[in-house]
Amino acid sequence: MDDNRADSSAVVYEPWMTLHPNMTLQQWQAHRDRMSASEWESYRDAWRAEYMRIKTAPQTSVSAPIPAPVPQHMAAPAQGVYYGSAAPVRAKKRTNTRKFFGAIWPFFVYLGVSTLLSIIVILVLFIAVVPSIDYGMGFDELYNRIMAMLVEWSFYLNVFIQVSLFLVFAAFFIKYKKHALTSAHPGIRALDLAFVGMIASAGLWLLVSGALSGLDRIIQRLLPDFLSNLNDLMDNLLTSGPGWLSVLSIVVFAPLLEEFMMRGLVQKRLSRFMRKWPSILIASALFGILHAGPIQVTYAFALGVFLGWIYNRCDNILVPIFAHMAFNGMNFIPVFAEFAVDSPWISALVGAGVAAAAILGYRVLSKPLKRKYCIVIGDGMADHPVKELDWRTPLQAANIPVMDELAAQSVIGCLRTVPEGVPAGSDTAILSVCGYDPRKCYTGRAPLEAAGADVPLMPGDAAYRCNLISLEDGDMPYHEKRILSHSGGSVDGESALALMRDLLEDPEFAAAAGYYRVSVYPAASFRQIAVQQGVDVTGLLAAPPHDHLGEAIGPLLPRYGPADSLNTLMHIAHVFLDRHEINEKRRAEGKPPANGIWFWAEGTAAFLPPLKDKYKKRGFVVSAVPLVRGIGALAGMERVIIPGATGELDTDFEGKTDAVLHGLNSGFDFAVLHIEAPDECTHAGDLEGKLQAIEWLDSRAIARLKQGLDRAGKPYRLLILSDHLTLTETRGHNGEPVPFLLYDSRAKRKPIPRGFSEASCEESGILIEEGHELIGKLLDN
Repeated sequence: MDDNRADSSAVVYEPWMTLHPNMTLQQWQAHRDRMSASEWESYRDAWRAEYMRIKTAPQTSVSAPIPAPVPQHMAAPAQGVYYGSAAPVRAKKRTNTRKFFGAIWPFFVYLGVSTLLSIIVILVLFIAVVPSIDYGMGFDELYNRIMAMLVEWSFYLNVFIQVSLFLVFAAFFIKYKKHALTSAHPGIRALDLAFVGMIASAGLWLLVSGALSGLDRIIQRLLPDFLSNLNDLMDNLLTSGPGWLSVLSIVVFAPLLEEFMMRGLVQKRLSRFMRKWPSILIASALFGILHAGPIQVTYAFALGVFLGWIYNRCDNILVPIFAHMAFNGMNFIPVFAEFAVDSPWISALVGAGVAAAAILGYRVLSKPLKRKYCIVIGDGMADHPVKELDWRTPLQAANIPVMDELAAQSVIGCLRTVPEGVPAGSDTAILSVCGYDPRKCYTGRAPLEAAGADVPLMPGDAAYRCNLISLEDGDMPYHEKRILSHSGGSVDGESALALMRDLLEDPEFAAAAGYYRVSVYPAASFRQIAVQQGVDVTGLLAAPPHDHLGEAIGPLLPRYGPADSLNTLMHIAHVFLDRHEINEKRRAEGKPPANGIWFWAEGTAAFLPPLKDKYKKRGFVVSAVPLVRGIGALAGMERVIIPGATGELDTDFEGKTDAVLHGLNSGFDFAVLHIEAPDECTHAGDLEGKLQAIEWLDSRAIARLKQGLDRAGKPYRLLILSDHLTLTETRGHNGEPVPFLLYDSRAKRKPIPRGFSEASCEESGILIEEGHELIGKLLDN
């Protein structure tokens, strides 16, 4: 271990033993070794500081809760879109103009460096010519002398410029290699790529050379000296100095630099907010400008269009690099192989090579592109027939033309996401959708949410979901009050944070939480996470609040196990929150108060084998709900945070959909898009809101998603389903099979006139009893 973690293990383990007495040294070392060096330093310093604070703090009879310091890399993510485990950055609204210049700035860097180097070379040559200047010398004669020196010193000038540009390339490659190479296809062999380059060079080079012969004659008449000097300079660049060095510079390095910059950075950035051909043409025009002369600009533009198309088609930066290398290599044939032009054997060999290259190159270019996959989960949108909808389900009553059109061309059926004997909920159902059998891996809902909120769980810890809820107002005893809302009356994020922070600072609650070793992690939502150290939750009964709306809490309060500690904290929290100024303001506005907390969904740390190991595909999840993000994190998927993604009806449908498209176009293989709004509306008894949520899912998410996937030009599969039924009649969950549709963009099916609903999926006769097996069908396994 070379990052100084081992030598300070004992120093940090002592504070950990003080704060976590149930953790063994081996468990601590395993936790430590999973961190990077920078993460380790952050964690070590945080725990040392906390340990010293505790040692020097005055002792009290009932200790306050010990807040576990969490390093930046493990803190709850701030708002902003991000991929991976790096700390997110708040997304900034960018206009198309800013996006455009943000995409092409590498071109300006390259052009600026090239121009600066050219000015330096010209100044040096001018200074060298000054001693031999005759004041009667005309401009043309001075120009010819400088051009003659350029030709004479072309080799050394070329080496100077190439070495300088190599440094620029190295800097860009170190900083942006992941950006430019994320879409590389490992399945395309280098030999195939070489043949692609051969066919590009053999065909395009001859085509452009012939097409520009007329332009060559025009320029010869207008600027004979310029063209003559330019040709001499180009010949010297090809032939002066060691031949291998010229080949290395022109055939190897130049394509690497230019393709990395113009295709890997510029075109790829442009393609994120422009259509295919505008991004290709703009990148090609900039590529042509780099080549200065009128002849070079023209053929460079033509070459750039071809290279841009081939990059878009094969989605692999190596393809245009190989093609560019071979194209530049063709320029050496007239210089070094003029003796072989009339040889029939050489001609036959070249012809055979071109023919073979054409066949193999066509095979590579026409091979199927890597398929993309997307799972869209409309949480709780499936339902039973509803009286208010003339005994139709919300899916049948909603206006969903896109899902109906997809259903007509898809495989549809029913899927049992909640196995018999397993509680019905998004936790168990989404585990099934993601390929995990909840009967084998489910340890409770709260640990999954803790993983999504980056709340660390240690051995011996228990996690709870801690809802902000609305309890009935009145003078009746606490246990007689009814649950009016499981979400604190849909309390907004800012109010939720303020309520929880004030509650945690309340002396009575803080003392009780410290005594019972309970830590609550505030979040900008009614969904909070609590962790209790050194407790056994076996046998604990804690009812889900959304399944008991309108019922008195007495019979629903936690029982058995650590129930007394949880009930004590819930009672203290109600007394404090009930008179909080935020809740008084909510009452005045006619809103239910968020005047209670509710512990439920208990569980211990969970482990899921990564999906990437099983299916060899990289995925990510887009959701506003910590539970879904937690399942994604444990499954090895990246998590995406979207500003404005609330989990309610006002969520940012377009932002979440655009994040899916961006991720799939950035090298990921599959995405999970989760929309919570239908479920939340049902729990709130808002039938109109549920219909609106389903319709917006169709028009603002799925329609936008399908349009974006079609525009990308890559084959894809789209799975749309509800995770479970959320019933309007009970406002609770139901574990019956859910409807699903599986659409394949390459499958040519005769449309069947049918919509997407529970009834049509049941009529298909397809029922998949083991819900966790469907993802294998989706991912071609």
